[in-house]
Amino acid sequence: MRNLAQRYHAVEMVLLALPAVAAECAPTDVSELEETLDEVEGAYAEMDVAAFQAALEEANLVMACLTEVVSPSVAARYHRLRGLAEFGQGDIVAAERSFSTARALEPAYRFPSELVPEGHAAQALLSGAPLIATEALLPATTGSFFFDGVEGFERPGGPTIHQRVTSDGSLDLSVYLTPDQPLPVYESVRPVSRSLVAMAGVAALGAGVSHGLALQSHKQWEDPAASSSLAELDGYRAQTNRREAVAVGLGVVALGSGGGALLVGRW
Repeated sequence: MRNLAQRYHAVEMVLLALPAVAAECAPTDVSELEETLDEVEGAYAEMDVAAFQAALEEANLVMACLTEVVSPSVAARYHRLRGLAEFGQGDIVAAERSFSTARALEPAYRFPSELVPEGHAAQALLSGAPLIATEALLPATTGSFFFDGVEGFERPGGPTIHQRVTSDGSLDLSVYLTPDQPLPVYESVRPVSRSLVAMAGVAALGAGVSHGLALQSHKQWEDPAASSSLAELDGYRAQTNRREAVAVGLGVVALGSGGGALLVGRW
């Protein structure tokens, strides 16, 4: 066991030299990513540093060039392997974040002993990685967002595989984001001004009440038995006109506020 632990330590130290990956995209599918992840795991289990490094670089390229949405289980696997690489690089904070994202997707998973020995610090880091709160995003005007294979506009607090599907069903973005990296720019739905909506509702209610009172005073003006003099009739007529004017004014406010809310944004 001691020799095995020493070999793992040797692999982890060499991983400090993992370079950044940059290359042109060749369209790939999820099955190719899974095959590449098989190679990453196999190389890690065999302590083949060169093969592990090459396979992990290939997995990074394949992920960035996907033409399909990954499943949550594939995304979790990808994050766990990146976490192992980060652990080997000595970046425990980054490794824990990767493991946190993986745990959110597959909370019961533990590394098999043939991949990571029992008692290894990476096992404990994975099982104890905290869940990180998500961030609510404004919806896009068109298309769908996916984070680690989950559709929606909730960005995970840890690293994530972010993918976007256009309205015609094609994937036009597949990118790995660390927590400090901004989301690629997109056109979002503008939020409705709730104050304008509330104003429109109150004004509409007031307009309805005022119109109802105007109808009431109008009926009194038309009913000969309700008045005893010409002056009283004139009073009912003036009251009706005032109430109708208030109703019209509040109606204009309601329409203006409602129209303004629609111009400002959408639900």
